[in-house]
Amino acid sequence: MAQIETINKEKFNSFFNEDIESDNEQLERLLDIFQQQYQDFERVCKAGKHEDLKNACHRLKSSCHSFGASALLQEMESLELAAKEKREVKELMEKSLSVYLQTIEELNEMLKRIKEDS
Repeated sequence: MAQIETINKEKFNSFFNEDIESDNEQLERLLDIFQQQYQDFERVCKAGKHEDLKNACHRLKSSCHSFGASALLQEMESLELAAKEKREVKELMEKSLSVYLQTIEELNEMLKRIKEDS
């Protein structure tokens, strides 16, 4: 799987109003929340109900926008629109789940680097 840049570092830094390198506790909390949201999103995807999927994407878009998860934000926008229009969403769900996992991986890597530098 090709690695994409999932986190906009400038936007992420502005989310914390400081350099991301300075507070691994905040990043750990964010990662925990994001992993829980992934599990919830995965359950909604497996159920495949358009209305639930549309609502889940809408909720996640806010989180993605806040801390700069630009690639996932783009996927959530596409999937939300497809669900709203009741189009086929299987491929979009699979791609969204993949990008979501890549975003979690990148957050984990950022946290690992911060801890190593501490």
